[in-house]
Amino acid sequence: MSERVVLMAVRMMVNVSYREVEGEWQATALQFDLVGIGKTREKAFRQLRAMVDTYLEAYAETKGKAQLFNWAEEEDRNNPDQKTYRVMALMVEAPRAKSPVEILPEQLWSYRHRIKNYDLTPVLA
Repeated sequence: MSERVVLMAVRMMVNVSYREVEGEWQATALQFDLVGIGKTREKAFRQLRAMVDTYLEAYAETKGKAQLFNWAEEEDRNNPDQKTYRVMALMVEAPRAKSPVEILPEQLWSYRHRIKNYDLTPVLA
């Protein structure tokens, strides 16, 4: 029997600030102070997505009181070139268990063995 994988929303939004510095793009996840860098805006965001996935996996593996948010510098927070993304989790559905509609950030530890990876999807304005 193959496992069923579902896309699950995490009740968390991430604001990404974009800026070009010396010919390279920086995409900064403001809530986590993670920065993806690339020759294009898209490549910087692609690198940032991988970093957010790794960051949230590490957070989910930390049982107890771990600090989830680590805010970026004020200069990045005040940058007008920003986009908002919803955090999504690709999760294996548990047999005979009802999956939640949405996962709270503090529940990530409980679901850590079922979550395959995290991603960011744009929030439409």
